[in-house]
Amino acid sequence: MTTDDLIPLLEKAGISQEVWFEHHHSIERFAALVAAAEREACAKLCEDEQFELTQDVAGKNGLQHFDAGCRSCAEMIRAYRDWE
Repeated sequence: MTTDDLIPLLEKAGISQEVWFEHHHSIERFAALVAAAEREACAKLCEDEQFELTQDVAGKNGLQHFDAGCRSCAEMIRAYRDWE
């Protein structure tokens, strides 16, 4: 997400450009924290799905690929950093 992406969102939230210019460092850091929390929530969902399905159908060969896919998705989500 860039500053150009962030400003329209701030406007939708009712935050003026004056506030942006005065507090842009804090707003950018807040946006980074929110994005990081959202990424972690998404990664956790991947891991939870992996755990539930492998527990339900333990011992099935086809699930090894699903299991690896869930772990891989969680790792990729956690690795993505757009503001940091």
